[in-house]
Amino acid sequence: MSYKYFQSPRVLTGINFSRSLFLGGSISGADDWQENAKNQLINHYDIVNPRRAGAYDVKNDQQQIRWEYLALRACSDLLFYFDEPTVAPITLFELGSALERFYYEKGQTITVVSHPNYARLRDLHIQCSYFGISIILGLQEGIDFLKTK
Repeated sequence: MSYKYFQSPRVLTGINFSRSLFLGGSISGADDWQENAKNQLINHYDIVNPRRAGAYDVKNDQQQIRWEYLALRACSDLLFYFDEPTVAPITLFELGSALERFYYEKGQTITVVSHPNYARLRDLHIQCSYFGISIILGLQEGIDFLKTK
């Protein structure tokens, strides 16, 4: 099967609703971990990447938030990665929203991955434990896990 790559703001036309992965997680202040994840997972999923090419521009905020809102609901699988140098408040918000949808709708698979030194790791463990979701420590470990699904 051939999988596709969608990077914001590309329209999600033709996305594989049963085998697509949203790369949610640290962006501002973090390395481009999404590129590494895309390269390793593109043979397993349609990849949906919210990280835009180029520099941040406040003029794109409304379009970006709308795109992520739709993408988070279109994908069959959600990856949330929390990197060490960031707190990632938007990602925490998106994870909380996804966990609520997961609880009530049961339609998506959520994988939570964290750098071992992420500042809010304890909070992640507590929040995810309410939904029976374990935290995978280390980006490569999370990628390897997703390859086996």
